[in-house]
Amino acid sequence: MPHEKEALTAEWLRIADEDMERSEIMLSHHNPVGAGFYLQQAVEKYLKALLILYGWTLRKTHDLPVLLTELGNYDRGYDSYLDICEEISQLYWAERYPPFARMAPTEADIHRLRQGIQRMIDAIKQRLRSQT
Repeated sequence: MPHEKEALTAEWLRIADEDMERSEIMLSHHNPVGAGFYLQQAVEKYLKALLILYGWTLRKTHDLPVLLTELGNYDRGYDSYLDICEEISQLYWAERYPPFARMAPTEADIHRLRQGIQRMIDAIKQRLRSQT
C-alpha cells in the first residue's frame, strides 16, 4: 500500500509539473488567461499530491483554499499562502465560466502570482522528496 501511495503522489507531481510548463508556454504566447488556468491547475495538483501522501482521501475540488485548509489538518506550514491561493483560484473561474471572464488576469498578474506561489511549490516538492 505505501508504494501505491508514493506512485500516485509521483503521478500527481508529474502532471503538476506539466501544468506549470503549460502555464509558461501560454504566457510566452501572451495568453495570460490560459497561463492563469494552468497555474491554478498546477497548484491544485501540487496540493493534492502532498495531501495524498499524508493519507487524505482524494475528492473533486478545484478550490485551492479548501485544499489548503485540508492540508492544515496535516501540516500548518502552508497557512500563510491562503491569500495567494484564493487569488489563484479565481484564475480557474476566469477561464472556465463566462461571467467571470471580465476578471481576466494580465501578464503582469500571472508573473506576480507565479513568483508569489513558487516558494510554496518548492516547499511542497521538498516535503514530497523527503517523505518518499
